[in-house]
Amino acid sequence: MANFQQRVKELRKEKKLTQEQFADVFFLNKSSISRYEKGTQMPEADMLTRMAEYFDVSLDYLLGRSEHRKDSEIKIAMNTLSTDGLNDDDIKMIKGLIENLKKKNQK
Repeated sequence: MANFQQRVKELRKEKKLTQEQFADVFFLNKSSISRYEKGTQMPEADMLTRMAEYFDVSLDYLLGRSEHRKDSEIKIAMNTLSTDGLNDDDIKMIKGLIENLKKKNQK
């Protein structure tokens, strides 16, 4: 699996940007981009978020923690749904239903 330095370089090249052009987009020095791509420096959290938005990828993809460029809509929905008012048995039932649907759709 790729890491951040590989991903940022790959994404920059996909947009056909030089390191200098990429640095200009974020008001950085070219040397900062070079250090990101060499793995000798990591951007701060807000810069990582801005880069992910710029490249239209998830933070997990940018950081090399996922092979999926974007989080799926269902994953986003599941992470934002409130479980207020549900007990542990209700939550287990919902998870079981999701697993059963996955199995059904794999057939």
